[in-house]
Amino acid sequence: MKKVVFCLLALSFTVTAIYAQTADLKTATKALGKYKLDREKNASSIVDAMEAIMVAEKSEENTALGKFWLAKGNIFQELSRNEFFKMKYPEAAFSGYDAYKKALGMELKKFEKNEVLDGLLVVADPVNQAAVAYVDAKEYDKAYNALSTLLQIKKTLNDNEKIGVLDDPKQLQNIEFFTAYTALLSGNKEEAKSGFEAMLEKDIAKEEPDLYLNLFRLYVEEDEAKGLGYLTMGREIFPDNQSLLLNETQYFLDNGRLDEAEDRLQKAIEADPENKLLYTSLGKVYDDLYQQGGMENETLFDKAVGYYKEALRIDENHLGAVYNLGAMLFNKTTPIRKKMNELPLSATKEYDALKAERDAIFQEALPYFLTAYGIESKDINTLIALKEITAAMDDLEASGKYKKELEAVQAGN
Repeated sequence: MKKVVFCLLALSFTVTAIYAQTADLKTATKALGKYKLDREKNASSIVDAMEAIMVAEKSEENTALGKFWLAKGNIFQELSRNEFFKMKYPEAAFSGYDAYKKALGMELKKFEKNEVLDGLLVVADPVNQAAVAYVDAKEYDKAYNALSTLLQIKKTLNDNEKIGVLDDPKQLQNIEFFTAYTALLSGNKEEAKSGFEAMLEKDIAKEEPDLYLNLFRLYVEEDEAKGLGYLTMGREIFPDNQSLLLNETQYFLDNGRLDEAEDRLQKAIEADPENKLLYTSLGKVYDDLYQQGGMENETLFDKAVGYYKEALRIDENHLGAVYNLGAMLFNKTTPIRKKMNELPLSATKEYDALKAERDAIFQEALPYFLTAYGIESKDINTLIALKEITAAMDDLEASGKYKKELEAVQAGN
């Protein structure tokens, strides 16, 4: 008998719980209706509706109904369009979208389906605003999710012959581009690849050079030919774009393919003859070739110096060219100093001749390092060079000064 009583009590509690959760769905719907009658006067009613719908969601009987998800979508849609509640519940638009999506997967009456589609139109705007805010905050994973949601809303509406979101083709392609771009920035490489590649057949492929640059970056480490192929494709469409050219050149430089880097930079200078960075980069190509060849080819040396000086003609305080010129001259003394150290003490005449040659080069290098020091006084390599040059030239006071500064920088001061 006791077992029967316990079973009846348990059944009673279950029925009561189901009834309560069903009642919560009605409460939520009623509170939503009250809010919509006067959104300003009945502002608290939308919170009551949200709290009731969350309780109602605990019932499987409710969640099996399309009208439940429609009601939840409508509640969170209202929250997402209210400026105060949007700040308090920043995920409201996404919760509304998820609810509408589930509603569409269930049996709905025609008017209910239309209500779902109208709701999706509404939540699209706060979803878009959220995406912009996430990009500004550099929260790229959230931005990617928001933009993906916006595109999915667009697709759902189009599939149901509903218009109103991203109907301008140019605006749509911009959103598609930024969806792929935020996927790239958030580390979703495969999504970024498919997103960018899907745009190659669209109008934006003739308007956005970064499309090819991003595909290059996505592929070059795993498939060099494919990555460089995208850069080549981009340069054919945008022959005057410096970013594509410089990225290709830098890749060749980083991988020791100096001849190819030189060819690209020569073409870049022809297109932009007053770009100091191009001259510095080309000077560095010849500089590296000179260093790799054992510093015996004076033609390479002269070319490097010439291009560095061209950069300084455009900007006399361009640190890259100033420092590199000083460093080239400093390094030119390396074989001379090696010979000096190898001479016997009795070879004073030969030593003095080599010292004079070294000092002449140091005198030429010194102004460049002093200029570099004036631009960036805490650069370790500049301080090392100044310390050694002034010591070699018997300026012990200056050498001591640079030595102290070097030690301070190396100590983190």
